[in-house]
Amino acid sequence: MDQSTQDCLFFIHIPKTAGTSVIDFLDRHYSADEIAPAMLPEQLVLIPQGEIEKYRLLRGHFGYKYRMLLPKNTKTITILRDPIERIISYYYYLRRESARLPRNRVPEHVRVATSLSLEEFASSKELYFLTSNCQVSTLISTPRQNIDVYSHSQIVDLITTRLSELFFVGFTEILESSVETLCTLLGWCNDVSVQHLNTNQDHPSAKDLPSQVRQTIQDRNIYDYYLYNLAKSMFPTSVKAEATPDRNP
Repeated sequence: MDQSTQDCLFFIHIPKTAGTSVIDFLDRHYSADEIAPAMLPEQLVLIPQGEIEKYRLLRGHFGYKYRMLLPKNTKTITILRDPIERIISYYYYLRRESARLPRNRVPEHVRVATSLSLEEFASSKELYFLTSNCQVSTLISTPRQNIDVYSHSQIVDLITTRLSELFFVGFTEILESSVETLCTLLGWCNDVSVQHLNTNQDHPSAKDLPSQVRQTIQDRNIYDYYLYNLAKSMFPTSVKAEATPDRNP
């Protein structure tokens, strides 16, 4: 446990960005009574306002809008991932979940996704909401199916504004160095090791996909790519990976 900072820390866990590993790392720096038990929005909103302020760490699958429930001095952080790699990882995660759950408990979107090949999943109209701009929608707190209510310039402005409001952004591809940078910013110097949890390396990478599939995913995630590349320029101390080709919207 590290007591070097008394500010509240709010970690936005975007699916398939190594968030489980980051949560495990963060939890080691706080005592159990300092960590909010909620990890989903429906759990977070049930915590009374007077009680939520006693926690120093909140982490889970929350959109940025839940930041308003937290103290003003809260530091908000997240991890981003190359959009193609995230979609690949998400597809194979859904397949694992489908195999793990009893048949009658498999959600419909998981059932549909796992009936498709990766190529079909990436281009499915029915599952568009699973494969388009997840990272942006989480940070601007807009359902993916509703992102089109904004104009192009509005989305770009929202992305820029949101990144400027974050204390720290790390990247899955360079997780260890991202965590080291976060530790430096927070004044943590005792434990900077990261355990890689909930991972599965038994799937193709972006470079293994046919160019047409890569292009489909890119076209569906133009704002996630804009977010990803802009974050790399705004948080340069975390970035030691190769540059990602520009895919500006």
